[in-house]
Amino acid sequence: VWTMIVMGFCAGILARAKGDGGLSGVILTYMLISAVATMRKPETVPPWLHPGLMVLGLGLGVLVTTAGILQIANVIPRDSAPPPVTLIYGVVILLAGLGDVRIHLHGQLRGSARIKRHMWRICFAMFNAPGSFFIGKAHLIPEPLRIWPLLIVLAVLPLMAMIYYFMREGRARTSRRGD
Repeated sequence: VWTMIVMGFCAGILARAKGDGGLSGVILTYMLISAVATMRKPETVPPWLHPGLMVLGLGLGVLVTTAGILQIANVIPRDSAPPPVTLIYGVVILLAGLGDVRIHLHGQLRGSARIKRHMWRICFAMFNAPGSFFIGKAHLIPEPLRIWPLLIVLAVLPLMAMIYYFMREGRARTSRRGD
């Protein structure tokens, strides 16, 4: 996780230096830091971290969602991702920021809800990294190795792991209630 945080931070800097927006690296870093902060004991998390993450998440969510809407309306030029993907990405980040508002207002989550918050943030970040490479930069993979079904499975594997965990947790909760 810490390696991915450093990689996301560096990717944001390198993308910015190259002339790209660098937002993917910032978003990746935000999701990972908030996931780690979710699992830490509340007394070990600096008091400014959750409010700072809340502001960052909401700001990034509004920025990326607005960019997606404006790209769909052909008001601003399209970036490397298709506009609907940008919009969906923005909505996911906006939802993460709203989750941070909930934490700020009502305090830390406990038990299963805490683990689910951690899992979806980690899995989204883990989807972002291989998804950007295996799907977004597939043209860089040598032609004999560019097997599309395999690339798509590798990209969505973290999301499949998250869905599996959520389903398993839901079944376990149902069976505990039935006893």
